[in-house]
Amino acid sequence: MNNFLDFINNDVEVKRTLLSSLPSRTKTNIKKFNETIDEFISKYASYKQSVYKYINAKNKALRIDTVAKDTTEYIERINRVLEVRKFYNPYNTYYEKLGFDELVYNISKYYTFNSDFVDRIINEFIDKFAMVGIELKEQDFNYTPYVNKYMKVFLRVRCGEDTQESLSKTFEEIYWVNPDLISHVELNFRQLIKKNSKKFEDYIKNKQKELSQEFNVHNYRDAILLLEKAYEDLEKVEEEDIYDIVRLAINGNFDISQYLETSKHMKI
Repeated sequence: MNNFLDFINNDVEVKRTLLSSLPSRTKTNIKKFNETIDEFISKYASYKQSVYKYINAKNKALRIDTVAKDTTEYIERINRVLEVRKFYNPYNTYYEKLGFDELVYNISKYYTFNSDFVDRIINEFIDKFAMVGIELKEQDFNYTPYVNKYMKVFLRVRCGEDTQESLSKTFEEIYWVNPDLISHVELNFRQLIKKNSKKFEDYIKNKQKELSQEFNVHNYRDAILLLEKAYEDLEKVEEEDIYDIVRLAINGNFDISQYLETSKHMKI
């Protein structure tokens, strides 16, 4: 293509010189001059068509069918390995490993949330007990009579035996006489967590055995190395390849300067 461009530039100069030398004083001269111009126009129209065909062919050649990079699998892998690291972290107790610390913090800030969010936190507490085989019943919530009354309705709603309207009504009735209701529910859960600490610790041990078999890890260092590998795998998938470069070029977003040796962004 570069040779063709050189040819066109030279040819233009030749034809410009030729036209400047043609006589144009008589009608015959002018007719001949115009015929020559028409000939040049026709010739360059054919050149234009040839160039169009060449560019179109090149464009089609660069249209590489690409599949969007799907990193979902790698991100899911990272999330799973993060869970592995959490269960093998020697600096955390079952309390942190099972997320009780976060739930306690959230419920302690109940006054900044709406009732739906508070209900969700309470449900998550109950779910964690159920996860280790503990089914909480109304008699477990005995920190105060008000806590027992509220949680009795809450558990009924959770099982589909009562309505959310009934729970809201119960909350309003209790709140007027005991505005610390949710704080007391939090303290009740703290007691239950401490009371069942052995079961939670056993669950962690069993979980570690399960993860050890699935991921071939035996300690915290193994989990860290596994996580580093998971991040490396994701980074490789996200690396720029020839398809990305072609796409950038076609879309007019290609910056060749970043691929020069002097570029700070160039990968060695």
